[in-house]
Amino acid sequence: MLIKRLRINTHLKIKNICSNDCANKVLEYLKPLDGISEVKVCLERRRISFVYWSHNALEGARIVLQKKGYPIIQDPRVKITKSKRPLMSNNANLEI
Repeated sequence: MLIKRLRINTHLKIKNICSNDCANKVLEYLKPLDGISEVKVCLERRRISFVYWSHNALEGARIVLQKKGYPIIQDPRVKITKSKRPLMSNNANLEI
């Protein structure tokens, strides 16, 4: 049975990336990761782009960048919306 792997391209905004030295460090951190390829850094936009092959690869990259001081601050795949109504009213009765 042949399993087809998805090839996903992503662009992520990164905090603390402000020089060629930072860009080179980010490349150094991401290139050896399994499931990550074609890593590029755009200093002007403080953004990185790469291809990943699985959710685990992307999460691995996220963890490495966070630990090394370059956390992801904007991910276009994640949409944050504000709800107009509360999740639970103050007078809700809960039974445990």
